[in-house]
Amino acid sequence: MKKSKILCLHGGVDSSARLEEQLQKWPSDVLERMDLVFIDAPFRVDNEDFPAFTWFDGQVPS
Repeated sequence: MKKSKILCLHGGVDSSARLEEQLQKWPSDVLERMDLVFIDAPFRVDNEDFPAFTWFDGQVPS
């Protein structure tokens, strides 16, 4: 059986590592059927708790 490739995007201010950690709670028989691909958003956010990224740079277009 061919695995489905799934792009996993984290929420607003978070990281791919934290999302991957959260998804590891899924049942192993579900996870083994998917090829999960995790990426970080392009903009780094100052965060003391964990490395975090956001999808928007906070600048309003003029």
